[in-house]
Amino acid sequence: MGNDEIKKIRSQKFFSDLNRVNCTQNVQGNPDDLNEKIALKASITNIEKSARYTIQLFSVYGQSNTPLNEPQACVNDELTNTAVLSTSIMMQYYFEKEQPLMVIINKMGGTNPRTFEIRTTLGCVMGSRKNTLIKNIPDSHGEILNIAADKLKDSQDILILNIGINPSEKVNFKDVKNKLLYHLMNSSKCPIYNSECINNQGRFNEVKIPGSLLSQGIVISFINNRRKVVSEVQTNIDELVNKKLFEVKPNNKKFHLLSNSFLTRNYTFVDYLKAGVQIGLSIAIDFTGSNGNPNDPRSLHFIGGQEPNQYERAIYACGNIMAYYDY
Repeated sequence: MGNDEIKKIRSQKFFSDLNRVNCTQNVQGNPDDLNEKIALKASITNIEKSARYTIQLFSVYGQSNTPLNEPQACVNDELTNTAVLSTSIMMQYYFEKEQPLMVIINKMGGTNPRTFEIRTTLGCVMGSRKNTLIKNIPDSHGEILNIAADKLKDSQDILILNIGINPSEKVNFKDVKNKLLYHLMNSSKCPIYNSECINNQGRFNEVKIPGSLLSQGIVISFINNRRKVVSEVQTNIDELVNKKLFEVKPNNKKFHLLSNSFLTRNYTFVDYLKAGVQIGLSIAIDFTGSNGNPNDPRSLHFIGGQEPNQYERAIYACGNIMAYYDY
């Protein structure tokens, strides 16, 4: 075996080993879209102009109430006849839970000054049209409570990163001396993605990266087969999307890589709810004889007891959640 073949094998092994230790190959967003952080905004419409209002929200669990905000005075807007809570209230939203809420409204002045208590759930808010609950305040002067939910994410964009040789240039990437890979980092040089070795056609594999990881800037370090950085580029998402050329020089020969990247929207469950998606519930029950006589207490279909059977419990548990999402 000649020296050239030995060098080629060693170089291939280096790139293969480096690929195996990539920290975030094909980085993607959190797949658990049914669990999102949201911001609640509360307001009261149809207010009395002479009255002042405060709003406080509580998370209810059993007999305990946990305040989500301090009692805060609303700002009255006389043009829209609305009292608005100026700050948002952050919550973690779970689709599979009701998440009971209690709203305490303190009305000062006007014709009926008093404290109002309203019970609802976060599921009811999220399942309402445009994620906005509109609820009459009982025994009031006609005021209406509004609770709106918005998703809370740094960025909904996904960068589809696609880098390759500028087609107008002729570079032999079968030659190991021209082999490249790159490290992608944020502006603080925290590693985000390590690429595979460039292929014989002069292309890197396409990768998906959440825009929130790159919102402050991007650093791309191109590395040759000798593990040396041959070029380091500081850029941003806009430049990548607009097909910026990157100059690299792996082997005393300068050439350019072209970015054919683009942005796509990472829609989540909350986005679909906001757009008007509703959920219907269909139920099928197995009535085969193997389930036993419904008059037998040992049967899952037993209907003679004081407590609901297991089928009834399952239907109630699912239906109680799904009902919020069908208005």
